[in-house]
Amino acid sequence: MHPRARRRGSRWIRREKRGPKEATPPTLPARNALRTFFRPWIPPTPHLPPPPSSTTFSLLSWNVLAPSLVDPSYLGFASEEDLAWSVRGPRVHALLQEQRPDIVCLQEDDRYPEFLDALNAHVLKPSPAPSPPTMAPSLPPLDPLLSPGATSSGTPFGMEGVEGVGPAPLEPFASPSPPSMPAYAGRWKKRTGPTKADGCSVLWRTQRFELVEAEEVEYRIPGCEFLDRDNVAILVVLQERGREGRGERGEGGEGGGEGRKLVVANTHLLFNPRRGDVKLAQLQVLLARVQALRSRHPSADVVVCGDFNATPDSALYAWMSAGFLDVTALNRRWVGGRREGAAGAVACAEDYSPGGLPPLVHTLGLASAYAHRPAAWTTGEPAFTSYGGSFRGTVDYIWYGRDDRGRGGLRCLEYWGMPKEAELRSQVGLPCRAMPSDHLPLMVKLAWAEGRRAGGRGGGREGGQGRRGQRRKSSWS
Repeated sequence: MHPRARRRGSRWIRREKRGPKEATPPTLPARNALRTFFRPWIPPTPHLPPPPSSTTFSLLSWNVLAPSLVDPSYLGFASEEDLAWSVRGPRVHALLQEQRPDIVCLQEDDRYPEFLDALNAHVLKPSPAPSPPTMAPSLPPLDPLLSPGATSSGTPFGMEGVEGVGPAPLEPFASPSPPSMPAYAGRWKKRTGPTKADGCSVLWRTQRFELVEAEEVEYRIPGCEFLDRDNVAILVVLQERGREGRGERGEGGEGGGEGRKLVVANTHLLFNPRRGDVKLAQLQVLLARVQALRSRHPSADVVVCGDFNATPDSALYAWMSAGFLDVTALNRRWVGGRREGAAGAVACAEDYSPGGLPPLVHTLGLASAYAHRPAAWTTGEPAFTSYGGSFRGTVDYIWYGRDDRGRGGLRCLEYWGMPKEAELRSQVGLPCRAMPSDHLPLMVKLAWAEGRRAGGRGGGREGGQGRRGQRRKSSWS
């Protein structure tokens, strides 16, 4: 047997003589390294072929858990490091910088300038324009005696006054380009009340959109029983850049050569799970303001997103998705749907019966971007968007004005899938090292539908009876 070989099982393995193995310390991740969950992009069902990239845009909505609202008693499972903003802040910045959506909607935002600077600092700035070449110093004209073939002006003898003959004129230097605009711009609305520091914000890529109009919404109205809280919303009208001369759909002549318009509403409704009536009143105010803003921009499409503090089995969700809600005999405590522990079973004795009030109606035609796989027992929403404290469920949504039978609107191309619940259970709850907030960010890729044109709704056989005839024919075939 070879002196450097040993027998392992039925094989002879030669062992080379090696020196002592040096102990190397393990490589630890950086303190603020973002180790996110696995979240694939999922196309809706049925999957439609993607339109041209110029008609698509991405939107992210996220409750970032404001530092001023961190309650260690509610998030007692989280470590002090995972709750400290010095650790969570860079992780929030890293996620926003990694995704770089076209539109960002944040709730519980009390660091708006910080988020704006983080997004602008990460986007690569265009390289400066090259400096113009340095001209040689001008020389005095040559003496004709020294240059017998040309005059002192540089024109050959006998060709003076002939058009097109002479020295080439010097081109003036181009003026330096103006400083580039910031990559992102935005608007922020702080919650009312002297002790509140957070609010809602909307940020957008300046290369894709420009601001047309902004509107702030406050849900505190003096003298109103159900509107006495400090929650707010921010509404913006954005216009797409770079579509001049390509035509635009619209009504009443609006649009023409302008880019597409988009109404974006971002809100954070009341948290209290026992005051669904207050949430319903706040939602009424929000949708009324969205419809009023859209009436001033008839060709604009609509996106409504935020933390609604209402589960998919709530009356608020039913009203948003169906556009109709009968408010008679509604339980005022369960309008929001979410129940924590057994307290809701005790607080449901009083019914919310307005008595004679008409049903609530909105005409926005909203669809939830994450409710693409419904079943008989579920709306298709994910099992959770919040996974911290005593509540774990779905309260965050992105609603968009869906394509109405080819008459224009938006359609969802992809949505950012949720992590597996086993991954969240392994972290006990949120926030954690992999997620710096107790809410998961929602992100979708939306596209403008191409059905409605500048002629208005329908547009002859292409937008009206032609499609109905095709649908009727396919139903019988």
